[in-house]
Amino acid sequence: MSVDDAAKRISYSFQKNLRLDEPSRQVIEYSITMALSAALSAGFTAMIGLLVGAFWPTMVAASSSAWLRNFSGGAHCSSAGRCAIAGAVSSPLLGLTALHGSKVMGNWNYALIALGTIISLYIMLKHAPDEAPEKPIPARRKPILHKRSMLWVMTLGASSLLMTAHLPWLGVSIALGMLWQCFTLLPAGHGFVSSVDNLLSRWINI
Repeated sequence: MSVDDAAKRISYSFQKNLRLDEPSRQVIEYSITMALSAALSAGFTAMIGLLVGAFWPTMVAASSSAWLRNFSGGAHCSSAGRCAIAGAVSSPLLGLTALHGSKVMGNWNYALIALGTIISLYIMLKHAPDEAPEKPIPARRKPILHKRSMLWVMTLGASSLLMTAHLPWLGVSIALGMLWQCFTLLPAGHGFVSSVDNLLSRWINI
């Protein structure tokens, strides 16, 4: 059973027992889907991050990306479960890159983070918020989400620069999570996520 199917069944149970109308049931279904997906993603991400020896960089990169995604939107898989699996693979890769790459780059970390922040700001300026066709964003919300996306890129960029002075892997993890999220707003990001989704759908039905 997929995450979406489980959320739907639970929401219908709530509707039956609490005598809810259909719009209320749909709100509950969406909330349950998000909660189950977040729990599944966090669990898989933490487990794989631990297995590859990059637990904290993995979790930092995942948190940086997920927080920015709240405002910017971005490409996603066709089911909540496959989104969780995709995140559990991408975040450890970002974590490992930050852990080992930050040692190799040395002082170049600052220049790369600054460049990444500028690129991220440009992407957000052009593409945020990136709405899903099946979940359009109300017109009145778009300017708010756009401003918050820009603000959080600046916040994450500044935080990553500050953290790099003390813990290079931490600063680079924040920056890589931010950059990955920005990539999912681009046409290339949508194409990549779609390809991953198609690949996962052959073997995974959650």
